[in-house]
Amino acid sequence: MTTTNTGHDHPRSREEFDWRAFLRGWSAEWADAADPAVVDGHGLREARERRWLGFGPADPKALAVWEARAGGALPPSFRAFLEVTDGWRMTGTPVWLLAGTEGVSDETGSGGRSLRLTDDSARVDVVLDPLDVAEDGEWAVRVRVAGSRAEPVRYPSFRAYMESVHERFLADADAQADADALDADVDRARRLALAGDPDGALALLAPAVRARHPRALSIQEQLTELLGLPPGGERAAPVGDTAYTVRELLPKRCLTAKRWTSLGSVPNLEGVRRDFPAVDPAVVEPVLHAVADGTYRHTVEGPFGEVVARAREFARWGCVDEAWATLRDGMREWRPYDDEEQVAPLGLVADGVLGPLLTPGRARELLTSSRTAAVAVTAKPDGLAWLVAEDRRFEFKWWLVLARGVEPADLPRVLGTERGLSPHPVTVARRLETAFHPPAPPLVMKDRPGKLVVPGIPANGLPSAAAVGRAGQDTEGEGWAFALVEMAGRGVMRSPAPAASAVSGGLVLSVGSTLNLDPDVPTLRVTAAEAGRIVWEVTAGPPGITEPEARGEVPPALDPRRHLAAGTATRDPAAPARWLCKALAAEFGVSVSRDAVVLGRLHSLEVPPWSSSPFTP
Repeated sequence: MTTTNTGHDHPRSREEFDWRAFLRGWSAEWADAADPAVVDGHGLREARERRWLGFGPADPKALAVWEARAGGALPPSFRAFLEVTDGWRMTGTPVWLLAGTEGVSDETGSGGRSLRLTDDSARVDVVLDPLDVAEDGEWAVRVRVAGSRAEPVRYPSFRAYMESVHERFLADADAQADADALDADVDRARRLALAGDPDGALALLAPAVRARHPRALSIQEQLTELLGLPPGGERAAPVGDTAYTVRELLPKRCLTAKRWTSLGSVPNLEGVRRDFPAVDPAVVEPVLHAVADGTYRHTVEGPFGEVVARAREFARWGCVDEAWATLRDGMREWRPYDDEEQVAPLGLVADGVLGPLLTPGRARELLTSSRTAAVAVTAKPDGLAWLVAEDRRFEFKWWLVLARGVEPADLPRVLGTERGLSPHPVTVARRLETAFHPPAPPLVMKDRPGKLVVPGIPANGLPSAAAVGRAGQDTEGEGWAFALVEMAGRGVMRSPAPAASAVSGGLVLSVGSTLNLDPDVPTLRVTAAEAGRIVWEVTAGPPGITEPEARGEVPPALDPRRHLAAGTATRDPAAPARWLCKALAAEFGVSVSRDAVVLGRLHSLEVPPWSSSPFTP
């Protein structure tokens, strides 16, 4: 059975169809769309210059010879075609050259001679069939893949065949023009992204993304991930085993796998492997597991790699502002791995230390800042007041130790813990485990009135997990280290200040919150110790519940009795505690980064339980 193409079955006389105008238009369309850099072979370069895909008219004597061999007149549309051009360059199709009178061959069949218009090297056979003749004398054209057993495609005439090829050419040209336009849009979008306009880049990428343009999908993935926007749907397939694929895209995809993994489960390694078929599984697996447990560290070649290392060193000790300023200013050193698709240091989002600090707001600032000039550091330190901010409920007490002249790595020795500093962060699970250790039996009242004893738990409490980092410098250039326990259990806070100060030899401040009837209203107690003894202590809390107290040589700016109006003027019962935190930060130049504690992956320390020390001014 023959497949028939009826789209051009409109019999017309040769006088009604202007072959010259039709072929001239086709040639002009091709010449305008052809790329000069790739036009070569089959005389196409000359054809583009002449804007003509054909040749000269066929010799009338040659036409007469072929009509004699065919046993009658040639099909009208084919003969009219030959009178305009003796052959045709069929660009963009499996038939590179449609034969004229010199290339036509006849094939003897039952009832007549068919005319084959392609040579033996062509991948497609185009044949005029003398056994399939219409009333107007047109022969059908049959097109089949050379050597194929499939039924050929039938066209009612040579003209119908040529018009069909021309329409396919126009469709392909339109598609190529659209593809070229999309390529140009993607190039412009990448330039916009690199120039600091991620929103403009995303808007320009939208049509290319809908068309599943690979580079557009890749650039969109980078921008939406960093800006915290919803994924744009389909993702681009990684290309090969490139530096960008392995160092930037692979960690990010591993982070995505982690996000889609339930808590406590191992991310799907096979899924990530399928995303990166060209990357050695021995490379994929350790990255996936490192991202899953938070130990992945993003590495970059060149000067920007040094910037990342410096920023991480700041962040690991809680100096988020310094880490952020280092990254932001260091973007002038950043270079993409390729000139096609990378627009940002995507791998940073998977870094266990820096990734959590790269909030959408900060990422937007990175993407909108200049890549060629340093940006002035304008960030203000967080101070300590955020510890009693309105959005932090105080179902659990918190405990902050500040040690002057001490490096964070020395805090285990200063605080007297047998275990050293851990590179792992204080997770919720560990906080709950170390702070509560809920017993199986109920609480048991022992012989001392009011004394609650939990079987299996020491009388002086359990160790607590603390986040560790740097807390800035004072006016004399002395650095501070901090240890913060955010969930320190219930009961009265115990102070490590005297013993810690005896070890460090410097000033140690212990800031502890206690719970009141209202969980949103904490009472703070600050204990200052030097050389193993408490030198002053202050207490501030909600008016009517906690009386302000100051003992020892308290710095005037920290005496709560001079600031009784702090709670009544604002009618905010948490104001005294917030004031004390602000005054403490201003007096000693200390600051703990909120982002470092809430979002970051600070080193941790198991702080031992402490018994209360007598006040000895």
